[in-house]
Amino acid sequence: MNSQRLAVFLSKVQGHGQFRIRFPSMLFLCGKNGRTARSAVINHITSENLNILPIIADDIWNSRLAHLHINALEMETTIARLSDCLLLFAESPGSWAELGAFSAIQSLSGKVVAPSDIKYILDESFINSGPMLWLSSTSTNGGLHPRFSREADFTDCSCVIDAVEDLLGHLDSISREHIISGEFNNPDDIKFLFVGMIIVIYIFAPLPLKDLHFVMKSWNNDVAIKRKLSDLVDLAKGMGIVNLGPDDKNLTVNDSILGTLLQGVGGFGDLEELRLSVTGASAR
Repeated sequence: MNSQRLAVFLSKVQGHGQFRIRFPSMLFLCGKNGRTARSAVINHITSENLNILPIIADDIWNSRLAHLHINALEMETTIARLSDCLLLFAESPGSWAELGAFSAIQSLSGKVVAPSDIKYILDESFINSGPMLWLSSTSTNGGLHPRFSREADFTDCSCVIDAVEDLLGHLDSISREHIISGEFNNPDDIKFLFVGMIIVIYIFAPLPLKDLHFVMKSWNNDVAIKRKLSDLVDLAKGMGIVNLGPDDKNLTVNDSILGTLLQGVGGFGDLEELRLSVTGASAR
């Protein structure tokens, strides 16, 4: 890592005081694979050009099979913490397990929106009398979104969209502006760390993973940063945000989606300007 470039980067973000970045709402979608309720929601987000980044755990898990230090539940819990909302269609054995797991985690249950399949709404099942009833009694996550709870025919795409359209509109409207500064005000804010990581990779790319650890440690001063970043890099890679070079070491940000992910808002919001001031490189 070039110490001079690191010093310039830290002085720029510290000197400006606030570095503002707008990041889309992140929606963790749980449900059955294939042409299902989950896929209908993704198609709607794409067709309506909503400022929502859908996350599918299957894609991320498949990209990190070599990383055996984490299990699927731990990975999905990290995704849930990173997300603004968990939209869960209980339509498969895996999603039934997710419903039970996330409803039982107090810090996450307020994020869960689980439309009821109209075919089973009156069943005296454990799902209805357990997790669904539990979720209906939990408060929302700091008022982030209202408790949207509607019935839908999971096999009818138009019915599914009608059931969640208000929720998607709400998430589209709250894509949040993140204030990045020279010091992390809340090192436990995983989304803040995630956005900061993407900024650092973009500024210094191509960036070896060990150098990412060094830059973020210099910025964040978190003793556990290495483990957190390793997991977040894997998540970003599975989401198609971050690429690894042929040697599986150098990190870059996927330029084709960079404009969607990081929209500068004033000041050093122009990421390319900041990158050039740090690296001294010519515009790509």
